[in-house]
Amino acid sequence: MSRIRLKYKCVTEIVGSDNQGILVLVNEEETLQVSIPCDRYTTYYFGLRDSATLNCSRFLPEVLVRLFKSETDMHFEIRIEDIRGGEYLSRIYNMKTLEMLPIQITDAVLLSRISGVPIYIDEVLMRKQSAEFHKDSHGLKLPINALSLDMLEKAMDQAVSEENYELASMLKEEIDHRKNNLQE
Repeated sequence: MSRIRLKYKCVTEIVGSDNQGILVLVNEEETLQVSIPCDRYTTYYFGLRDSATLNCSRFLPEVLVRLFKSETDMHFEIRIEDIRGGEYLSRIYNMKTLEMLPIQITDAVLLSRISGVPIYIDEVLMRKQSAEFHKDSHGLKLPINALSLDMLEKAMDQAVSEENYELASMLKEEIDHRKNNLQE
């Protein structure tokens, strides 16, 4: 299984939403991006760390990472392995013991950002989920299967209010598909 190394690029709020944001990860060449929906708290925590004026070195995650690095000789990597129901599935791997633990994708990206632990995505998943990355672009492309059920429902309501019935139909189809899968 081939993997692609990713790096954190930015976090942005979704216009018109107080509760949602998007984390953007790019490949090393900065030609492709993967967009990860996140909540407002995640947007806030990344925003703090992206601030050029704020020193985060005394925040708990940063202190724990420094403590952990000074007390252990473990080597880790994070892998994004799949997407189900609009949620990326990721794990942190101990490369010495080969132990793995599931980790929420937004926490995995934050851990990578703070600690430098490399983050990888399966190449097939990257091809399926990525969009071209344009450095100066003001918009983001987000695959429909990366949206949560709540985000899909809000997008469908907005599409209906804007009389974009083709988009509303496509979103309804995805919502119904997910709800049927939950019942099985």
